[in-house]
Amino acid sequence: MPNNHRQPVDRTKLLIKLRELEEEWRAFERRLRKEEHEIWQPDWSHGDALAERLSRVGYPQETIDVLKKHLDIINRFLCGEPLSPDILKDLDQMDATERAAGESAVKQLAAIVIATPNRVPQAKQPQSPRYGVEVSRVSNPSNFPGFIRFGG
Repeated sequence: MPNNHRQPVDRTKLLIKLRELEEEWRAFERRLRKEEHEIWQPDWSHGDALAERLSRVGYPQETIDVLKKHLDIINRFLCGEPLSPDILKDLDQMDATERAAGESAVKQLAAIVIATPNRVPQAKQPQSPRYGVEVSRVSNPSNFPGFIRFGG
């Protein structure tokens, strides 16, 4: 059953996740450049289509296609464009999987807390970071890795 009424997003958690994703993207780009450097050709550019860059260093086409799909979802989401029914179905399936994993984790945590005689101190609430994301409109964002710019 599709989840037509998504819960509001916790802005602090979203910003923290965006920072983590930015760090992961930068690490990925460094790794890709290193792999490219080992086989570099004079007619190549780091501005070439991402799919082409991944292909020339040996990533399987299936992996490239999945990355393109994720980048398309991110682009549509950030630009406020509607997601296709297939994408919504995939997101609902991911939500269901995440909920099931979360419920299991909560049960495990509850068992630990109940078994622990001392009270667990409460964590401080994180301050809202000043952070922004800028999206550039390009004709084919999944082929251009710089279409999302992080700032903050």
